[in-house]
Amino acid sequence: MQPNPFATTANASAAQQRSSSAVGDVFVAVRDGILSGAFAPGQAITESEIASQLGVSRTPVREALRELEVQGLLTRHHRRILVASLSQAEADDVHEIRVALETLAVRQVIARKAGESIVSQLERTISEMRYEIKSGNTTMALASARAFHQAIFQASDNKMLTRFLSQVYNRVDQYRFYNSSQRSSARLRRTIEEHVAIANAIRDGDAERAQAQMQLHLCASHDFDVSVEGSTPAKRR
Repeated sequence: MQPNPFATTANASAAQQRSSSAVGDVFVAVRDGILSGAFAPGQAITESEIASQLGVSRTPVREALRELEVQGLLTRHHRRILVASLSQAEADDVHEIRVALETLAVRQVIARKAGESIVSQLERTISEMRYEIKSGNTTMALASARAFHQAIFQASDNKMLTRFLSQVYNRVDQYRFYNSSQRSSARLRRTIEEHVAIANAIRDGDAERAQAQMQLHLCASHDFDVSVEGSTPAKRR
């Protein structure tokens, strides 16, 4: 029997797929730990500790931590890997990038006539948010709020835009976690009103109104987060 000329390649490919899967699993686990507050800002993370906790080798851990560093969730200080903190100035910068990207996303949704197909999805997230607020579940209400925004930038059908916004939201979520307990039901209800205004503009195909409503909503949300920190809302540059 002739030896399989692709055996080595096939085995290498399978091994590579397993390695990629392990890296992805580690990335998600550590990222979620950071965003949930399980790993606090400034906390040191070691490859060996993560590998032991997740039952994997240090190689996929090393790659996953490198990607988390690229995304800004981890930082290095004197050869130590630390959970990145987000200063007020950095939070302001993230906000400005978010406004630019999300107003672009909503314009592209309307330009590509994808609005009608997602309005029902947007309304569903709004209904879910109303339910969570009545139930007193702030965490789930914020998750529904994020689902509203995700539906919009995914409907833009712009993969690069979606990727950039996912990275921005990692930083937003990290900042939001420490303020979530302070997020009042009044602010959450106001968020619902703002989401309704955005959804209505998308339904009407009014790009200018949709962009304006999105910017108003994001600025109101950011200024609330700033006020929780005891600071004066940052002036838009």
